[in-house]
Parts: sequence; structure tokens; C-alpha cells
Amino acid sequence: MQQLIELVTKAAMLEQLPIIQQLYPEYTLEIYGDLLDKMIPYNYKQVIVVEKGVTKALAGFWIGTKLWSGKYLELDNVVVHEDFRSLGIGSSITNYLNASDGRGKGPCIPVHARTAAPTVPTFRIAIWTRLGISSGRCKRRGGRRATRA
Repeated sequence: MQQLIELVTKAAMLEQLPIIQQLYPEYTLEIYGDLLDKMIPYNYKQVIVVEKGVTKALAGFWIGTKLWSGKYLELDNVVVHEDFRSLGIGSSITNYLNASDGRGKGPCIPVHARTAAPTVPTFRIAIWTRLGISSGRCKRRGGRRATRA
């Protein structure tokens, strides 16, 4: 049975270097640790999917507040281990983060996606709304729309 576990400490996140290296093969423990030192003070956390002691997926996330959106949840580097892709594991992460505990209750969930898939551009940006993925638009407070990045 899969478990979703939130990681809030640098030590716990450093243990996940092998799965991070599937997206960033050049990252060493030192590089990854230095980046975490800069991110964790700004409310960066991770959630992992584990089954039988094996980490199958990881997603970084930030929860914050912005003037234009109020409370928001931003996914950061959703990585599903190459041996476990297309099994709905990524959906389990987004469902977990969007659960009724209020994390995803803001009007927008920005997602900056980098993919290793050969048929998909290296970098693309989508914005998830409470109704699903939009075409780069999200209602702002006051009814104004965000522009595409």
C-alpha cells in the first residue's frame, strides 16, 4: 500500500537525492543541500510516495500568499520514478495536496513543469484552477485575469 509522507527537514529531503537526480542528474548532495538551504526558510516542503520502502515519486511544494491570488499552493518538480510512471502516482500527489485540509483552497495552483519526455518541450507552464488545468489563465482577486507567462 502506498503512503504519502510530507518532508519538512533538510535531512529527510536529502535522502531523496536519487529520485531528484532523475530530473537533475548533475545534482550532487552538496548542490542539492545548498539549494534546500535557500528554499526551506521560505516554506518549501516535499511530499513523497513510498511503497514497501521504495520512493516512487516526489513533489516539492510551497504554500504562501500573494497579492493577486491570496493563498496559493505551488507544485515544484513533480518527479515520478521512471519505473512507476503512468500508474496514477502523480495524481495521488495532486489529490493529496489539494485535499480538504485547506492547502489547495486558494483560487490558483501554479505549476511550472519541466519534463524529460522527448516529445514534450523542456519547459512549459500551466496554471491549475479548482476546476482543472486552464490555458494559462487564472482569476485574480477583483476579477482580473493573469496573463500567460
